[in-house]
Amino acid sequence: MQSKIEEARIASENEQRALQETVHRLNADIAAITTHAESTASADSSLEGTVAGLRTSLQDATSDISALRAELATMTTDRDAAAAERDDARASVQTTLESTHVLEARFRECSEVNQELEAELLQYKTDFAASRNAMSAATAAVSDGSHWPCSCHALPCTVRLAPAK
Repeated sequence: MQSKIEEARIASENEQRALQETVHRLNADIAAITTHAESTASADSSLEGTVAGLRTSLQDATSDISALRAELATMTTDRDAAAAERDDARASVQTTLESTHVLEARFRECSEVNQELEAELLQYKTDFAASRNAMSAATAAVSDGSHWPCSCHALPCTVRLAPAK
């Protein structure tokens, strides 16, 4: 019986050692699981921080896009206003060109009329000079009492007048 007790004790010790090894393995597994859980929790926390950062970046990018759209709208309005001003300036230049053409044509007409008037004036001056010369000749003829100027032309008539008394 002693040997049975001894066998039972050895079996009990072996079982106790096996249980202790199992407890040790379970404790190691629990420690590994705990470490893994803490690591996962830390990773989750880090991931949540990253996601929060990405959300903030996305909101900032959305705000930047909105600001850029507003700036683009302003630039488009400015461009349209500049195009309208350019069109107005072109119309003004076109009107000025048309007015210039009209004024140039009128100036040419006035120049032609001026040349005609200058030619007439020269003719009047020539006629006046001839008339003055004829009057001088007629005055000279009348002073000697021999001729009287005729009104039909500038030269003195051959009609003899009676001498002045």
